[in-house]
Amino acid sequence: MGEWKKILDSKEFYDEVFNLIVYAKENIEEDESCEQDDNDDPDIENANYNTITVGMDKDGNWGWQSGDNSYSGGAYGYSHWGVADYITKDSDINEHVKEIIGQLEDCLSQDDSITDNLHDNHADGNVQKEKQ
Repeated sequence: MGEWKKILDSKEFYDEVFNLIVYAKENIEEDESCEQDDNDDPDIENANYNTITVGMDKDGNWGWQSGDNSYSGGAYGYSHWGVADYITKDSDINEHVKEIIGQLEDCLSQDDSITDNLHDNHADGNVQKEKQ
């Protein structure tokens, strides 16, 4: 496992992502045209919500962005993303934090698994050479 695992498991990282979700909730623009259906569930297409994306690399470096700034935000340059979408004023902050951390862990674990398999195949001499 890389440095990323230590960071994802740390209380400090959890607290930082928690604060990002708080920031997202506090910066939701109120839209009076937002309608609700008969069940009092917000109409997601018109709901007042925000998004937080956290990007991380295998070395544990990370950045974040809010809203829809996908090509210029702080997470864009990282290879793996965790996204908390549809953060509303009533959202459970801890659930969104777990969502982001879980997505990052899944992506980075898969990346480590692929890297390990490539390394094992190469060490065993199972790498196929291109035909010339």
